[in-house]
Amino acid sequence: MFYDDPRCIKIADRIFKFENVIPKDIYGPIIDKTKDFTKGTNFNSWSMRNWYENRMSPSWVELFPLWEFMEELIYPELVGHPVMSLMVTDNTDEGMFIHTDSPGKGNCNLLVEIDTWQTCCELEYGMIAYLGDYTGGELYYPNINPDGTVKPDLDKSSNEVYEPLWQARLLEPCLVVETKPGDVIFHGAAYPYDHGTKPTLTGTRYAFSNFILLAEDNPGTFYNYKSPEYYEQIGDKTMASLGKWMNPLEINPQFANVIAEAIERDNLHREGKDTNIATPAIDAMKAKIKQ
Repeated sequence: MFYDDPRCIKIADRIFKFENVIPKDIYGPIIDKTKDFTKGTNFNSWSMRNWYENRMSPSWVELFPLWEFMEELIYPELVGHPVMSLMVTDNTDEGMFIHTDSPGKGNCNLLVEIDTWQTCCELEYGMIAYLGDYTGGELYYPNINPDGTVKPDLDKSSNEVYEPLWQARLLEPCLVVETKPGDVIFHGAAYPYDHGTKPTLTGTRYAFSNFILLAEDNPGTFYNYKSPEYYEQIGDKTMASLGKWMNPLEINPQFANVIAEAIERDNLHREGKDTNIATPAIDAMKAKIKQ
């Protein structure tokens, strides 16, 4: 498993770091690409939370070598679904909201983002690579003590009972993990590994977030890394081939209407047409989220 790699530093149970591990020949072309990008200019129909709306890059072919490098860290026990965009923050942004990467196995009814790959309720870890010249942007874990031990569960018998306890917990000391350019960090995908990020203080911070599961838990929506089907699909690794790789092998029926509306808006945007269309499924999903 990845945590047996001598480069891997254990911070706490199910929280690990590889420091300054991204090779320069992978890191450099991505940074060069970011110089031509202005945060907030990428059209985004796929994020239900407003926080993401102006903080995602387009899909860049330069990110594919980084994705493969990260897959090498976890191969063969774990796999990640295709990812090709960065999360971009600077000192004009507040920190990222507290969340888990997964509601846990069997809890797909609790999802608040589009589960394109049908993997969210199967995830083992979130895996994030960091790039850029920045300060700040630390990860923090409210349910984990500074020494890495897990805090006691809060009473969730009702929202009236839970909410004051949660607000009090947010004032308690907790585990804070510094992120630096070139690092790759792993953390558990579900409770108690709720996490947020502190504000980026200077520069621009680029986070390449991947979500990983046991290879045998792949729901059949993508081909596992290094499988014959995977190599056939990525072809010559141009954007034309990778564009196909970025599409799931089957549509998640739970989000079929939301996905259809997002695709329609994307197509209108590419054609230079008005994207202000009726999106009842997207609107209904957003209405369930405390923005």
